[in-house]
Amino acid sequence: MLYALMMGAIVTIGTLFICYRAGEISGAIVTPLVGLWSIELALGAYIKVSEGKEVEKKESPKVEEEEEITV
Repeated sequence: MLYALMMGAIVTIGTLFICYRAGEISGAIVTPLVGLWSIELALGAYIKVSEGKEVEKKESPKVEEEEEITV
């Protein structure tokens, strides 16, 4: 997963640098970049959800006696 994110970042930075040097960015370039990141992040989220790990909920500490605050 980390390797895929690093490669996606390298491709994105390289593409944006070339577009910066050229002075324009077209929809033909933005669409694949958005697709790359949305698919990569969606698959990463799906993998985490499908692992079946349940997050333990932290219970708030119960106060047995209420303390009186005086000023």
